[in-house]
Amino acid sequence: MSLSSRVLLPAALAALTAACTRPQTAPPPEPPPPDAPVLPAQPIRHGAGEVLDLTVPLLAGPGLPLPSLRGRVVVLELTSAALPSWPASFALYNDLLREHGAARLAVVVVALDSDRSRLSPEPDLRLHGFELGWDPQGALAARLQVAALPTALVLGRDGRIVHVASGPAPEAPARSSTPYAPLWAPEVRRPHSKTRIPSHDLNRGPTARHPRASAYARSAAGAARSPHDPRRRRPPRLLRRCLPDRAVLPRRRADPGAEDQTDLDDQIVAILRRPIFITVLLVGLRWSASIVDSAGRFKHIGDPLLETVAVIVWTGAAIRIATLVLRHFSQRAGEGSFLQPRTLPLFDMFAKLILFGGATYFALLAWKVDVTGWLASAGIVGIAVGFAAKDSLANLFAGIFILADAPYKIGDMIKFDDGSRGRVTDIGLRSTRILTRDNIEITVPNSIIGNSKVVNESAGPAEKERVAIKVSVAYGSDIDLVRGVLLECPKGQPHICSDPAPTVVFTSFGASGLEFSLMVWIVQPGLLEDVLDNLNCRVYKALTAACIEIPYSKHDVYIKGLPEPVALPAPEPRPALALGAPRPLLAPPAP
Repeated sequence: MSLSSRVLLPAALAALTAACTRPQTAPPPEPPPPDAPVLPAQPIRHGAGEVLDLTVPLLAGPGLPLPSLRGRVVVLELTSAALPSWPASFALYNDLLREHGAARLAVVVVALDSDRSRLSPEPDLRLHGFELGWDPQGALAARLQVAALPTALVLGRDGRIVHVASGPAPEAPARSSTPYAPLWAPEVRRPHSKTRIPSHDLNRGPTARHPRASAYARSAAGAARSPHDPRRRRPPRLLRRCLPDRAVLPRRRADPGAEDQTDLDDQIVAILRRPIFITVLLVGLRWSASIVDSAGRFKHIGDPLLETVAVIVWTGAAIRIATLVLRHFSQRAGEGSFLQPRTLPLFDMFAKLILFGGATYFALLAWKVDVTGWLASAGIVGIAVGFAAKDSLANLFAGIFILADAPYKIGDMIKFDDGSRGRVTDIGLRSTRILTRDNIEITVPNSIIGNSKVVNESAGPAEKERVAIKVSVAYGSDIDLVRGVLLECPKGQPHICSDPAPTVVFTSFGASGLEFSLMVWIVQPGLLEDVLDNLNCRVYKALTAACIEIPYSKHDVYIKGLPEPVALPAPEPRPALALGAPRPLLAPPAP
């Protein structure tokens, strides 16, 4: 620490203590808690770097006490327009933050004075990962609607604002900005440890985008300001310096309320930095080699080598950008889009194969290799592989179209032409899996689904499904009685909807009876079998109880007469054979 710091800091503390103890015309400060020690009236010999376990009163102007800040505080600096300028001992501040930061003891007191001439000419400070800026002409205080100047902000070790104190301005009454502290807390964060924020003025330098910064600016500015006020579109300079370096601040746009919700372009620019740097380096090496090796003895080796390195570097960058772009658009894709999170690996693989093939082609061209034969061979191999894997490719493309067209989704109840019916459990690129009512999983290739008719019972404006039960009664039955009996059967059933109400329709005159159809709506297609079983039982019992005959197929046979009986000739007697006589194998022919 310099000699001026050792002399001025105790004097500043003594002056502040004396200012707090002498009578003031302004309202008295808030009383500290009874168990908290208070800074004594006599001068204190505390210098920068010492830890105080006291309630330290803050000053916001000559002789104006403000609410005290209680806690363990590392004394870094106390600054006001009435005190001498800052000592140039910033290295000590960094050491203190490293030493006490782990215990979360360190605070930084920053004075936002409109009178910059009384302060140090250095506009920016870098304190252990924090970059804080001054507030020339009180612009920051005006953006925050803090009428009192000067204003002191106390920043904690984690980057959050611990205390905000404001003194009175000549043209405005005293006003505390403590209610604005919660607006800062969600936005002020510790910068990234491996990077640095540019020290130039961000009002003139490159800007970035942050999705929450403009919302903070509107909240801090208040609803009274016009939405076209430029102070509302940009957060304070101190806030922009305390935000992480990867955070992106809003650019100026024609629409002040518009906000960019993506940082895709910033990520692409970050990926392109290294390839551009390496390309410039390679160009410089090529130019230097052409000067050194004027005879061109190493040109046939050096040039292809540099071009190959450039191809490898740019191919890696292109693969990263392609993956980033595909992932970005897959997350924003809706139904009916080919690019979805489920198909992302497929498109990512295709992109990598194309880029890798192009990189190989350009690398071979760099070494003056004739690739005509290679291309012809690759075409022949591709045709052979296509014919060999045509079924797999058909399933693959059918799966892509199913995911894009979305004729059904996971959880839908579908039915095929062959009568197979079940609930969809998985939709893959090669096949679709269906779970039947028998708890049997059926795997159907996507090519078969793509070429057949699929009935999706779960689709439509609602999940309800209408079920029709055909009932036949004997001729001569009372139609009104039959209709009333059938309408009573669905009442009180848990899975049958009351709206729309069940209906009974007399459909036709059958071969054996009158054909009726009882139509009801069920809550979901998966309950079809249970509803049919219960409803059929109730219909049969109701018709039996009402003595309504249920016809069935029967045939009557009428016999008009029997034919006359025919007398059959008596059989001829056979000669008896003696015992032991041989039996003829064949009967003798008739005479």
